[in-house]
Amino acid sequence: MSRFWPLPSLPPLPPLPPTWRRDAVLIAVGFVAIRLAVLAVFLARGRHFPFIDADGYIRHAAWLATHGTFAMPDTEGARYFSGMPLLVAGLGKLTGEFVWTGLVTNAAAGIGAALLFYRNFPRLHWGLWHAALLPAWVSMTATFHSEAGLWCFCLVGLTAARLSLKTPSRRPLLAVAGYALACRPTALFILAPLLAFSLSSPRSWRTIVFDGVVMALLPLVLYILIRLDTGTFFPQSSWQAREFAWWAAHYGGAFPTGVFAWPGE
Repeated sequence: MSRFWPLPSLPPLPPLPPTWRRDAVLIAVGFVAIRLAVLAVFLARGRHFPFIDADGYIRHAAWLATHGTFAMPDTEGARYFSGMPLLVAGLGKLTGEFVWTGLVTNAAAGIGAALLFYRNFPRLHWGLWHAALLPAWVSMTATFHSEAGLWCFCLVGLTAARLSLKTPSRRPLLAVAGYALACRPTALFILAPLLAFSLSSPRSWRTIVFDGVVMALLPLVLYILIRLDTGTFFPQSSWQAREFAWWAAHYGGAFPTGVFAWPGE
């Protein structure tokens, strides 16, 4: 604890075991294998990728690549956040399609998250459990959603927060981590505590605030562009308002319309 900053700091990154290369391969293979199994189950049940939310994210990416604007109709995935679709839009222009580009980009982000988890907690059984055995994590990263990008960039932030100020890559990593806010705004509830408990010396208000500015640069630019394009920072909110109204009409207001029920919840 520091007289400049009242909160304790995160411990530094632990050393990697001698088997870290083998472990990383096993974690990546486990991640891919379990998700291929999930896709096989979908296929066996007659569900062909893309579908439901994954289809919306892919439509969102295709719209961004084709029209170059964030102002899009609901039928083209307007309800979804633009962080991951924006990456797929750029890559899709190179590959010429968006379905498999989205699937591969999502898998790459998910594998990145799994490996970064292992870097922060270098135990093989923990890494395998995280990569392949958490049901919600598996289901949300088997096709194309925002969660793979959200957690990949948040774990970049955790890694950066455990580096000392003298590490040259620390602030570039914090800048990259900020993109989690583009994937899902509720990343704020993950990134803000990481900054508050980050490893830095001296741990002053000035350091924390500057780190926060660095982390906010990428999402701030993105949300300003969205505001200029659509007239609002969260164009998803209009769709969500209609969804709340539908729930209220059919279920008597049982759907939560307050607390954390906001864009990104």
